Amino acid sequence: MSTLCIKKLDIIGNNERRTWTPLKQATQLLEAVERQERVVCFCTGKSCFRCQQVEPKVEGFPEEYRSDGIGFYSVDVESVDDAEVLPQDVCVIPMFLVYNQGVLRESVRVPQKRPARSVAQALKRVFHLPHSQD
Repeated sequence: MSTLCIKKLDIIGNNERRTWTPLKQATQLLEAVERQERVVCFCTGKSCFRCQQVEPKVEGFPEEYRSDGIGFYSVDVESVDDAEVLPQDVCVIPMFLVYNQGVLRESVRVPQKRPARSVAQALKRVFHLPHSQD
């Protein structure tokens, strides 16, 4: 079984908590997009200060959207050796790529204020979800 099919879990007491699944290579994102109908990818970087600020604000998304069948992945674009397979939109990080039915539907550049809200609004638009993060 591919590692992309296994959800990364954090064990908190007796509860399982879904988290972002880190990808070692950008091509793994393409595989996930082929296998899953709904995919969100957080494009980040270890040396990116803004990415480190945004990360805690969106870390709960996989749990919040658990019942919506969305695969949540993260890729450190500074450390993968195949970043060229990512869409050209990923010229600025942090960025979120939102795929639906195998197609990149939205690239979300993270604003300075309320970054989680911007991502939640994109998920609502692309996946037609009732969730909102205000």
